[in-house]
Amino acid sequence: MSLDNCPPAPPLEDLGLMEPMPGSEPFNAAAWVFALPTPGYRMLAEIGPETGATRRGVRLRSRRGVDATRRFSEVARALAALRVARTVVDGEVCVLDAAGRSDLQSLHARALHPGHRPGTSPVVMSLRDVLVWEARDVRGLPWRERQQLLQSLPLQAGAALRLERTVRAEGHWLFRQALALGSEAIHAHRADAPYEAGRSLVWLSIPVPTATQTQSLAA
Repeated sequence: MSLDNCPPAPPLEDLGLMEPMPGSEPFNAAAWVFALPTPGYRMLAEIGPETGATRRGVRLRSRRGVDATRRFSEVARALAALRVARTVVDGEVCVLDAAGRSDLQSLHARALHPGHRPGTSPVVMSLRDVLVWEARDVRGLPWRERQQLLQSLPLQAGAALRLERTVRAEGHWLFRQALALGSEAIHAHRADAPYEAGRSLVWLSIPVPTATQTQSLAA
């Protein structure tokens, strides 16, 4: 993959989040990938540039533009440890329960107390996409190529970072898994699509009915 045609990246403040459009029914399609989203606080995370001889700059910016770097310090430390030139990733900051599911109540409680201290829940960031790679604007690249860049990040086992898992083509299968797990939705993304700020038909959020809704439909 060549990044020579990717322009210099804009500042973090000029980057907007891509948002999914509501979907209706699950489907299978070779040109699409599917994921179980991890509900949390949506963030853009900027790694670098260096701000001193040994310190690296890291910023976490919320959907509303709030700086959340100090609030989720373990995520910031894990990002700083990646040792890459200026890069911006898109993901969800969340608290996971023992089964690996998002615990929104614990996340909201943790957000009231900046930094991870004894008695507060640790957070992780589930990385979904990449907008800037080593000072290059890669939003115009297809999703599958951006994912190759994201997967090349030197993530450390046990650190507060993880990659969002995806399944190619098999939307019906993932929908059944989401139904069994009690997930609220699955996401569908075209593998050849660029990253575009705002809502886009190349990224869909397909709702998964609850057990009560499923019983009502079957009645």
